[in-house]
Amino acid sequence: ATAIHPISKACEIFVEKFCQENNIVCLGGVAFGEGLLRSLTYALEENNFKENWTCFSDTYTEQLC
Repeated sequence: ATAIHPISKACEIFVEKFCQENNIVCLGGVAFGEGLLRSLTYALEENNFKENWTCFSDTYTEQLC
């Protein structure tokens, strides 16, 4: 499993809305899932969220920017 934790409030709101529309589990602005999170990272990039958000998983921790 993987989780994406956005930094800014605007990004958090975007993640929550995207997750609701795409059946991705989201708790407190943090998205959880498997392959579905790839579509979320693409959507973040396409919508110019250039801030760093942190991606956690059970096998690695990685900064996405």
